[in-house]
Order: sequence, then C-alpha cells, then structure tokens
Amino acid sequence: MEWLGTPYKYGGAEKGKAADCSGMVMATYLEATGVKLPRNSAKQAEFCKKISADDLEIGDLCFFATGKDPNRISHVGIMIDNDTFIHSSTSKGVVTSKITTPYYTRTLIQFGRVPD
Repeated sequence: MEWLGTPYKYGGAEKGKAADCSGMVMATYLEATGVKLPRNSAKQAEFCKKISADDLEIGDLCFFATGKDPNRISHVGIMIDNDTFIHSSTSKGVVTSKITTPYYTRTLIQFGRVPD
C-alpha cells in the first residue's frame, strides 16, 4: 500500500517516484520476500504457478491482456483481498481496483502464485 500514488512511468520501479505495473510487482516481491521476478508482466505470468480464482490468496498476482492482442499478457497487479488488487495504471499511477470491474473482468487472463 506504500506504493499508492506513485506516478506511472514505463520502465520505472521506484516506490514514490515512478513505476510501471511489472516494475512495481517486481520491486514489491524483491523487498517483501527476496524473490526476484522477471521484469515484464508476460514473463512474470510464466514464472508463476497458475491458480484458479477459488484458490486466490493475498499476494497472488492477476494478469491481464490490456493491449491490442487479447491473448497477450500486458498488465499485472497484486491481489490485496478477494476482489481488490493494486497495480500501476498508465493514466492514474499506482491505485487499487476491483477485479469485478467490467474492464478487468473482460481483460483478465489468469491468476498466478509466485513460487516459494
């Protein structure tokens, strides 16, 4: 939650200064767990164990196809409860959103759990 309000910047990964979605996720996991995730959201999805919505836990990742290709993962967030995730939005910076919002329901590709 310390990331909230951090402005969006492609390639950024600094809390309070600038971050894109995968940079925020990568830096958060490195700081909290010592696990180094890949730098982009598609590679982060490959790195994670795919899980179902029924198995979601706080800290699991949610992956979306928000670009032109509806099958290519291009956005990631961290679940902070059963239906809310934190992510870096290109227009608003780091915010929380509901996974049940029509836009995110439509673009959701998968959930993933970072391996121990």
